[in-house]
Amino acid sequence: MTLLEQLRQARTLSDFAIILGYEPKKLSYLLYILPKEKPLYNQFSIKKRSGGERVISAPCEELKELQKRLLNLLDKCSQEINASKSKNHNSISHGFKKRHSIVTNAVKHKNKQYVFNIDLENFFGTINFQRVCGFFVKSREFQLHSKIAEIIALISCHQGSLPQGAATSPIISNLITHILDVRLVKFSTKIGVFYSRYADDLTFSTNKKNFPIEAALKSIELKHQWIIGKDLNEIINRSGFKVNSSKTRMQYKNSRQEVTGLIVNKKINTKREYKQKVRAMVHALVHRGEFNIFESDSGMYVKGSLNQLRGMLSFIESINPRDGCSKANEKMIGRDIYHKFLFYKYFYFGDKPILICEGKTDGVYIREAIKWFSGRDEFKGLKFDIFKYSKLNGRVLGLNGGYSDLTKFIAQYLTFFNVNTAPSSNMPVIVVIDNDDAAKKILKDERNENRDFYHKVKNLYVVTTPLVGTEVESEIEDLFKIEALRIELNGKTFHKEKDLNDGKHYGKHVFSEKIVKSKEYNIDFSGFEELLKRIQNAIKHFETQTNENRKSSIEPIN
Repeated sequence: MTLLEQLRQARTLSDFAIILGYEPKKLSYLLYILPKEKPLYNQFSIKKRSGGERVISAPCEELKELQKRLLNLLDKCSQEINASKSKNHNSISHGFKKRHSIVTNAVKHKNKQYVFNIDLENFFGTINFQRVCGFFVKSREFQLHSKIAEIIALISCHQGSLPQGAATSPIISNLITHILDVRLVKFSTKIGVFYSRYADDLTFSTNKKNFPIEAALKSIELKHQWIIGKDLNEIINRSGFKVNSSKTRMQYKNSRQEVTGLIVNKKINTKREYKQKVRAMVHALVHRGEFNIFESDSGMYVKGSLNQLRGMLSFIESINPRDGCSKANEKMIGRDIYHKFLFYKYFYFGDKPILICEGKTDGVYIREAIKWFSGRDEFKGLKFDIFKYSKLNGRVLGLNGGYSDLTKFIAQYLTFFNVNTAPSSNMPVIVVIDNDDAAKKILKDERNENRDFYHKVKNLYVVTTPLVGTEVESEIEDLFKIEALRIELNGKTFHKEKDLNDGKHYGKHVFSEKIVKSKEYNIDFSGFEELLKRIQNAIKHFETQTNENRKSSIEPIN
């Protein structure tokens, strides 16, 4: 029986509590006793960018958890419903939904003659307690018992309507507003315009010579002003909503057209002003070590955090060149500003030493080796981060793993480092590579010295894997005991080269995940002791040099 079927068959609070994973007594307490003991919501206001204030109602921890469970239940039920519908059924509304965003909402309206935007007034507040109850009872998809619908409304409503700040408000508003979407799609198709909705933001666009008067028409009293068409306004009112007339606007092809904050004239793009603001923040960060950001709550500029700035950069970077989006973002952010930010974050101002391994699996080996040696006093204070290879870091920093990327990174490191003039965190960056032909090319004549580490420039070091026995080369897998390397998985043996036979062998990724990280095989990491000592010695060398430089800089001049 599916969750939706269980929900339809529920008749009592006990039935509903079991579906949510609560004891009936606990759910009864949360709904009827807790509200008498303390306020369920903390209300506060934040300033809107457009002026005025928005009231936020933040639920207490107990109600917050209950709403999260209800959200999860309704989300799964919605997935069941959408699975039986056409693809277009789920592509009208783009707010608060997985795999939907302001980008998917904007794409439909790019390169159009006219773009018409309207807002629904008091969106959440319009959806009151009775409306929530009525929807879940009358909806063809849900058809719930009136008692269950009432409980859902009790959990999700505050002061008689959906509150801004509750986890359940977005999904319930989308469910209830779907009837409006269906009507507007039918209406838009009839008059020849495109339609989409993001929360309370409705957008209509067309390449027709004249915008259909059924949807919008020029105001007689006010020049350059447009008002909503009679037919469109009637559909919205009949669906239980009202248009915010102060936010109605028509945008022409020969001027800047925006949809949910994105430019849609020819290519999807972020606003130039936004990119310039982010560029200025990164510039301040790498040169002063801090930047300011506008806080809407207080209406003042405050010191920004790295996470905030990364979020802004990620937003710009996400509006990427695919699907007709602008290449200007890639040029301005991906290859320039974002690179400066990530270099500063990882290599210039890290809070711990960071290792850049030659491959993804090397980091797994070293991390597990540290755990194995955790009881040893000599490695007790050895702490470091391991650089994470990801699509973003590969695209922006050019680091995807392997000899070629690391060679280029080391060669360009000083240039990138010197871009920064802010105080650094004085933490070393250690590149860990196999002691093979690639190391010869990276270290050149230095490798013949077979040192613990190689100090390249500034805070950058290179550490090679130690040689094993009488061998003249080594790879990190050579540090494992031979017994670990001979473990069979489903009749397959380990093969560390790329040209493995899938029918006979498993590779490095499987070895790292299924064997190295598994407690089942009790892997012996004693062979990693020398490598960890080399890493530790590189860190100590940098600390010593840093302390000596600090002392010399404060010594009085005779």
